[in-house]
Amino acid sequence: MKNWRPDDELRRLLDALSAEILAAPEEEMLQAGSTTGRTLAVAVRDIRELIATANEGQEETDPGLPLTEARRRRETCLRQH
Repeated sequence: MKNWRPDDELRRLLDALSAEILAAPEEEMLQAGSTTGRTLAVAVRDIRELIATANEGQEETDPGLPLTEARRRRETCLRQH
């Protein structure tokens, strides 16, 4: 545990989770969203707000941005880093 780097671990976990979410079939995402009783649009807004809070000080994604454009921008950003 002496060389443990929590920031790196968290980054790896978030990257893995992001990849899993982006790879999930649309039907699976819709089904998962329907179990919460919220609409998909409300869930997307809530998640984007959480991400914006977590990314304080970084460039925030416009909450009205279509998911496909948000995904394209994120992939572009990941390739640059």
